[in-house]
Amino acid sequence: MKKLLLFGALLISLDSLAQDFDLNHENPTSVVNAIFHAAETGEYEILGGLCDPLARGDGDVKNICQLGYGFSEAQKKELEENGKSVDDFKKEFKDVFGKGEIIGNTKFESNDYGNYAKVDFYFYPDGSNKRKETMNLVQRGNNWYLSSF
Repeated sequence: MKKLLLFGALLISLDSLAQDFDLNHENPTSVVNAIFHAAETGEYEILGGLCDPLARGDGDVKNICQLGYGFSEAQKKELEENGKSVDDFKKEFKDVFGKGEIIGNTKFESNDYGNYAKVDFYFYPDGSNKRKETMNLVQRGNNWYLSSF
C-alpha cells in the first residue's frame, strides 16, 4: 500500500512539473506568448494554430507556424540545400525566441479592413543580444492570429 501511495505522489509531482500552455486566441498577448512557450519547451504543435486561417501573413510568421505543421520532404530538402537540418532550424528557433518577452501594452486599431493588434516584444535574433520587435496580429471572428513582424 505504501508503494502505491508513493507512486501516486510521484505521478502528482511529475504532473505538476508539466508546463501546459493555455492558449487564448481572444488575447493577442497570449498568441505571442505561445511562440515563446513553444521555443522554450519544444512543444511546437501549438504554433500551427497561430497563423491567419486565410493564409495571409509574411514569410517570418509562416516559418514560425511551419514548425507546428511539420516539414514536408520538399521543405526538408530545401533546408538541407541551405546547409541546415530540421534540428538546426529548431535550435535556431529556440535561441531566437526561447527567452522572448512581451514589453509594454498591446495596441489596437481598426479600419475598414478589420481589427489589428500590435504587441511589442524582445527576442534574440543572433541568439545572444536582445532586440525590440513588434508582432502584428489580425482578428478573425473573435480570435487573433499572427500577421507579420
